[in-house]
Amino acid sequence: MVTLLGDWNSMRLHSRLYRYCWLGLLVMILPLSACASDPSPEQQLEQNQKRWETQKLDNYRYRLQVACYCIGEVTQPVVVEIRNGETTSIVAADSGKPVNREFFDNYYSVSKLFDVVQKAIDQDYYKLDVTYDATLGYPTKID
Repeated sequence: MVTLLGDWNSMRLHSRLYRYCWLGLLVMILPLSACASDPSPEQQLEQNQKRWETQKLDNYRYRLQVACYCIGEVTQPVVVEIRNGETTSIVAADSGKPVNREFFDNYYSVSKLFDVVQKAIDQDYYKLDVTYDATLGYPTKID
C-alpha cells in the first residue's frame, strides 16, 4: 500500500518551485564566478613582479622591440644586457652595434618594464594587454 502525502498538483507545484529556486540561484552565482576568474591588471602586475623579484637576477640579457610610429633606430630589435643590476649595453639585435641609449630610457631593465606597465595602469589606459613569462614573471609583451 502506498500512502501519498498531499495531492499530485501540490507535488508538481513544489517540484516546479524547487527548479525555479535552483535556476535563480545559478543565475545569481554564475556572473559572480565569471568576475572572480580573471585577475585585474594590478593583480597580474603585482603577482608577476613578485615572481621576478624572487629570482634575484642581477645579470641577464633580454631582447626588446618597441612598436611605435618612431624613427627606425627606436623600432629595431635590440638586446639589453644587465650586469650587477646595471644596464651595461644596448646593441642592435641583428648587427651587435651599439645604439643610442637615450631612445631606450624607459626600457633599461626588466624593472623599468614593470614601471611602464604600472604607469599605464595608473593613467587608466583605454587598452592595456600585458603578457608575462609564466616562469620568471617578466613582461614579454606590453600592448
